Amino acid sequence: MSLKQRIAPTDNARKLRVATQYAQLKKAPRNQNFEVWLEEWEKVYTECKELDLPKVNGDCSVRDFVYAVDLITPSWSEFWKN
Repeated sequence: MSLKQRIAPTDNARKLRVATQYAQLKKAPRNQNFEVWLEEWEKVYTECKELDLPKVNGDCSVRDFVYAVDLITPSWSEFWKN
């Protein structure tokens, strides 16, 4: 068994880590640079898709994003909520 196989997180551990990151990103970034938060959102979203997590299937992730940025851009969010 290679070193990479021994120290790499299991699929379940990775899914749990990514799901936790996704849940944290669903909250509006208050003390964080918006661009950094947006890059993190894209990265975590991509990982969720790769792992086929149900949290990002269909339009759930779009809705999560719209609600996450509601405090930052309320008029934009309101448009997309309708």
